[in-house]
Amino acid sequence: MKLRSRSKTSKVKGVKSTRASGKASVVKTSRNKIPIVKNLRKKKVSLGQKQPKRISHKQNLPQTSKIRHKSKKKSELKKTEEEKDSCRPCKHDTDAAKLTKWSDVTILELLEILKEERKHHKNVDEEEICPICRCELYDDIFKLSLKKIKEINKKQLGDPSSIDVVKFKDCLNHFYHKGCTDFMVQYAEQDGNSSKKKTKKKVKKKAQYLKCAVCSLIYGEFIGNCPPGTMSWELYKKGQYPCEGYEKTGTYIINYTFKDGFRNGVSYGGTYRQAYIPDTKEGREVLYLLIKSFKRKVSFTIGDSVTTGCKNVVVWNSIHHKTCTHGGIMTYGYPDATYFNRVKLEMADKGILLEQGEDPDNVSKKGSITIR
Repeated sequence: MKLRSRSKTSKVKGVKSTRASGKASVVKTSRNKIPIVKNLRKKKVSLGQKQPKRISHKQNLPQTSKIRHKSKKKSELKKTEEEKDSCRPCKHDTDAAKLTKWSDVTILELLEILKEERKHHKNVDEEEICPICRCELYDDIFKLSLKKIKEINKKQLGDPSSIDVVKFKDCLNHFYHKGCTDFMVQYAEQDGNSSKKKTKKKVKKKAQYLKCAVCSLIYGEFIGNCPPGTMSWELYKKGQYPCEGYEKTGTYIINYTFKDGFRNGVSYGGTYRQAYIPDTKEGREVLYLLIKSFKRKVSFTIGDSVTTGCKNVVVWNSIHHKTCTHGGIMTYGYPDATYFNRVKLEMADKGILLEQGEDPDNVSKKGSITIR
């Protein structure tokens, strides 16, 4: 009889075990299979020795998964921080900044301005507030100590993006929050809505103008809704059509012509108007501004006539004209000592002002403009 050897090979491929030794040797197989190893003898552990830690399934996970998990958290934190920074309008490349050319106002600068204002105005107990959101520009500016204000001011100078209060260039001490100025910008559609077909392309919008909520000063170019029409003017020599009080000068006669038309599918009635301006230095300035207002479609609009009672017709748009050479204020004629100042203020309220380099004395003696 053949005696069997005590050494016995395991059925698992790549693993050989010996009962005598109690050790297991692992041989790598061609296929990347994890061999199953069975310890034939358990090692005895004395009381003094530390017991080996049990390896859990979670600890066997590759380190890459943990790194990915941490990187996800970091990326999420970065996104939230970027979103917070984007919510705070601290940049100077916004439409409101470009239109108004604002300047930053630190907490110390604002405090000094408010203290100076309190000397001239009595019973001013509340803090200066933003005209848009009606909230304090800087919280508790009069309750904070001077030391604390100087600390905040130093941080703001070090990081200009933290300054949240601005002042418009041409306004006198009218302050706003940077975020509130975005709601003040009026936009005009650049491509228009002439096509009836609906397209998926987004209509580009162009920043048009911004109006100060305190003094009504307009930054940018205000374009009205005047219908298509023609404005013409001509200078007549003195004595032909003299304006009362200006008999020694010539007279400009302005003619406005508007035909009947349609707007938004509704018909409107046209009109013909005539106005008179004396050929003086102030008169030429007013004529120059009236030409400018007509180009920007501000002089007329479509509405209900107060004099005739007709509805949906071309009417004046709050810019008064002298339609008669005599008779005074009651007949919308001359003399009227405050007319030139009033009409310039009415046009300034719509953003029609004399800019640098413009000379009203160079206005032509005869001309015409057509708007479409």
